Amino acid sequence: MDQHTSSWINFLAQIAPDYLLIQQAADGNPLLRVQVGEQRVCIIKEAESSFSFWIERYEGATGESGDELVVDTGMEVEQLRLARNVVEAFLKRRGV
Repeated sequence: MDQHTSSWINFLAQIAPDYLLIQQAADGNPLLRVQVGEQRVCIIKEAESSFSFWIERYEGATGESGDELVVDTGMEVEQLRLARNVVEAFLKRRGV
């Protein structure tokens, strides 16, 4: 696990201790995908893009569905700070 991925895991453990790790790939995208309640968060890091985020609908293999926040963390410290703020706000707003 690389430092970027482990810092995200530590951050998520602080704001949503009951998260479930669905996918982790330090050498690819998504870096991390977690489920918190009925919501999902997907962390990606594209080399040639800056910070961005969007919400998609997901449907699981067993029929569950919900919203997934996809966050491209960007490459700079300020972009990472913004990404963390968005993730925290998304989960708080959804009552998780």
